Amino acid sequence: MDKKWARGASREEERKYRDFVENVNSIILRMDTKGRITFLNKFAQRFFGYKKSELLGHSVIGTIVPFTDSAGHDLKKMISDIMLDTDRHINNENENMLRDGQRVWIAWTNRAIFDKDSREKEIICVGNDISKIKKAEELLEEMDRRKSAFVANVSHEFKNPLGIIRASMDNILDGIIGPVSPQQKEVLEIAKRNVERLMRLVTDLLDISKIEAGKMELRRERVEMGPLVNEVVAGNGPDVSKKNLAVKKNISK
Repeated sequence: MDKKWARGASREEERKYRDFVENVNSIILRMDTKGRITFLNKFAQRFFGYKKSELLGHSVIGTIVPFTDSAGHDLKKMISDIMLDTDRHINNENENMLRDGQRVWIAWTNRAIFDKDSREKEIICVGNDISKIKKAEELLEEMDRRKSAFVANVSHEFKNPLGIIRASMDNILDGIIGPVSPQQKEVLEIAKRNVERLMRLVTDLLDISKIEAGKMELRRERVEMGPLVNEVVAGNGPDVSKKNLAVKKNISK
């Protein structure tokens, strides 16, 4: 009686396990050491668009796995690598192929199945569709590339006219165009300093682009605070005067 009960319980557990494998919302398949499909669950059949009889005994390559992915990678070699050393390829992501030829991305978990002599006889693979995630990642990468290109282009477009303005101011300050009064010189020097500040800002924008491209180089320089403070005070002088305010500076030696 106990033996019959145990056999019955065992069959019931096996039935529950098979029901779970067949109906779980993940691809579950097994392949032999030559890459031929020996089992695939109902979800996998619906997902790939094949009947079980159309895939059993056939290689995964050329059916649910294309020979090469969209980037030209050799997926036949990838499958061979998985079969040769499953422990090193427990997890992998690769393009797969539906029956109608549509490409999809699947995240796979692979485990070896051994016979009674501890020899690998099959590999069980559990997969989940990550196509939407991959498309979102590609979209973000493309947006990031476009943003970086936009920042670089805008920065260069700013630098060119600013360089021309600074050169023109240098010509005026050097008296090439004509005499410059002390008051005019002071105003022009303030304007020139602000142009140079804008040019540094544009350079910083370019550096942001370099950071994202991994090409940023850190440079450390000593900065004299006195001239920096004088520049800030002089640059804000006209606005301060209009508001009848006064700015005092005290630079310690």
